[in-house]
Amino acid sequence: MRCLVPLVLAFTVALPQGVSAQLMDLQPGLRIRATAPPVLGTRYDAVIGTRSADSISLVKAGATPVRISVSSLQTVEVYRGRSRASGAKRGILWGAGIGAALALANVVLPEREA
Repeated sequence: MRCLVPLVLAFTVALPQGVSAQLMDLQPGLRIRATAPPVLGTRYDAVIGTRSADSISLVKAGATPVRISVSSLQTVEVYRGRSRASGAKRGILWGAGIGAALALANVVLPEREA
């Protein structure tokens, strides 16, 4: 019996703990993409409407709000704004436009001799 108590304590500490602290960041107003197969089926893009200790309300345009338990969420992706790729595309377009304008000005304007 004396050997069993430390063994049980060791397994209790070693078992994976829940990540509920990470889910505390889910505050009302955030745009998220959630997956909860028993409730939502596939992924669901929505805005968090309300938040209680154990559930959130997902609001989607043109649909009724869905109340879902935080424990039933399988994955949650938080929208953080535009991606770096969209900024790179915008930079390429600006660079190409300015480069084309300079090249055209170099061809059209005559060269002055000193």
